[in-house]
Amino acid sequence: FILVLVGKEWAGSILYLRILSLSAIAVPIQICCGNIINANGRSDYTLRLETYRTLLTIIPIAVCIFFGIVPMLYSLIFTSAITLSLNIYYVGKVMDYSPISQVKDILPFLFFAILMCIPVFLLSNLPLSSLFVLVIQLISGVVLTILFYEFFYRCEEYVDIRDEIVAILRKIKGTNVLRKS
Repeated sequence: FILVLVGKEWAGSILYLRILSLSAIAVPIQICCGNIINANGRSDYTLRLETYRTLLTIIPIAVCIFFGIVPMLYSLIFTSAITLSLNIYYVGKVMDYSPISQVKDILPFLFFAILMCIPVFLLSNLPLSSLFVLVIQLISGVVLTILFYEFFYRCEEYVDIRDEIVAILRKIKGTNVLRKS
């Protein structure tokens, strides 16, 4: 991605981006948790969580800054995991949704994300142009996602999205057939 987007001179940032990506995995879940907490009128919990998050970010950075950028970035993964745990805990307090139930609901998607990362990462080692490898990675990611939702974890949201896409494609195909006539 980096090589295609900004060029080979940025190759040194690839490791940093990978570590930052790992630390950002929990952000969408944390945002949802924050919305749930605020929707239940508990902005005091949001203030607590933001205070904890700030402290949990500052302390590891202050300690790890002496060891270099890579340990400092890895500390962000640690911070993100703890902050996610706190968010899940507070959602459990405002709703009848235990932290264990929340984790059970998240695990299939986390497991799939890890499984999808393996072939996508392995494809990055192909001796082909960076653009071609990126296209192959994107296609394999989409195919793996479709296979996962079709065969292993068929949920209502996926079926709705799939049906909408199929309807749009049929509409486009029907329009193209009419243009050829």
